[in-house]
Amino acid sequence: MTLSKSILVVEDDPDQAAEMADALIRAGYAVRTASSGNVAFAELLSVPPPSLAIVDCHLPDRSGLSIMRLTLGAGGGIPFVLVTGEPELPDGAAGLSNAVTFWRKPLDMRALVDLVKSLIGTAVKPAA
Repeated sequence: MTLSKSILVVEDDPDQAAEMADALIRAGYAVRTASSGNVAFAELLSVPPPSLAIVDCHLPDRSGLSIMRLTLGAGGGIPFVLVTGEPELPDGAAGLSNAVTFWRKPLDMRALVDLVKSLIGTAVKPAA
């Protein structure tokens, strides 16, 4: 049996979240969404965890960087794509692990899907 790889999209702008989710679903990925850092952190520690997290750097309750650091500190080892609308990377972004990719808004959905494929492969996991 094959299972679709899952992606967690963390974005407080519902239109932006829907656009990302739609593009990823059309590419065959299973997508979960969260609009706050606290919900995202719980999703990231769920079993099974997502294959990848796409996280806005600026959320109402915490930063994307803090979500990533908390997740990695709790033993989560998934890759992160941190999304920002700012011209500069957020403070504290320098020196992060290679499991982190930064992406600037506005997002090109085709390029985002290509980035996801480069990080975790195609949507369907090979049969065991």
